Amino acid sequence: MTAEENQRRKVAVVYNSFDDVSNPENVEFLSEAGVKEEADAVSQSLDRLGYKLLVLPLKNLTSDIQSIVSFQPDVIFNLCEGFRGNTQQEMFVAGIWELLNIPYTGNSALTIGTAQNKVLTKQMLRSNGLTTPDYETFPKVPPATQLQFPLIAKPSREDGSIGIGRDAVIRNLDELKTSVDRLLQRYHQEILVEQYIDGREFAVGILENGSPTALPPSEILFDALDVDLPHIASYDAKWYEDDPIYQKTPSICPTTLDFATQTRLQSLALRVYELLGGSGYGRVDFRMDALGEIYILEYNPNPDISPTAGYTKALKAAGITYDEFVTTQIDTAIKRKDHD
Repeated sequence: MTAEENQRRKVAVVYNSFDDVSNPENVEFLSEAGVKEEADAVSQSLDRLGYKLLVLPLKNLTSDIQSIVSFQPDVIFNLCEGFRGNTQQEMFVAGIWELLNIPYTGNSALTIGTAQNKVLTKQMLRSNGLTTPDYETFPKVPPATQLQFPLIAKPSREDGSIGIGRDAVIRNLDELKTSVDRLLQRYHQEILVEQYIDGREFAVGILENGSPTALPPSEILFDALDVDLPHIASYDAKWYEDDPIYQKTPSICPTTLDFATQTRLQSLALRVYELLGGSGYGRVDFRMDALGEIYILEYNPNPDISPTAGYTKALKAAGITYDEFVTTQIDTAIKRKDHD
């Protein structure tokens, strides 16, 4: 696509506003605010590439949809991870773009909704012969569990490590009851409790450009953590840049892996992407135990694509510039719409 052709295309960069939420006490603002960094980076890239832009933080559906319709974009660059602080609205926002019949980047509303339902995703993985940690779900505080300790508990329909504290690893039944009760009271949804896999944590980004390609795996390093802290990517470790736990859990890409393990991770990531109907881009998270067994944790349909994020590091490791990534997303969205 030439610069002149880009100038004839209009792109609306739409992201979820974080300064006007419906229930402020239940919003993790740092992960919400992080979307603004993504929107800025994408907007700057599109501006360099010569597209006509509308940058819109989604706040009021009535007026915002009117603004989009009036702008008549060729593509919506969809960075909405919810609406007014409610992450469970993420799939419905994508559904609006489908109802408006406007091509949009990233995963479909159906894929977003499926991936955000962690229990449904795990059921799909299991039924297709893919390995994921053993789990149970609890709509209330459990009197017992069939799982073997240690465990880890998390809300079943959140992302971005929301609900995962630095004390999330559970070592006995009393801790399990306390953790599930706390999460139920805060998030008001079924709690997913999984077998804790002690070991290395990897992420493999997927980039679609004609066909999906697995990017070089990235790894979260836990070596510098205090000995009494579990090796997990907690909310603090992902979002609080001034917190020592953030500074001691860097993400690196490329990481040190033998060729066979890297190939296996990338192959599994592509299988998950296909199984969940991925489109555009996404990320699959893994744990690997001391014996080399790989466990699929989840598929992230809207990974962080800000300049310092792990996904962007993987693009760089693959020799792909940010502008090239943005261009592929515009082209993929239009091709998907034409195909549909």
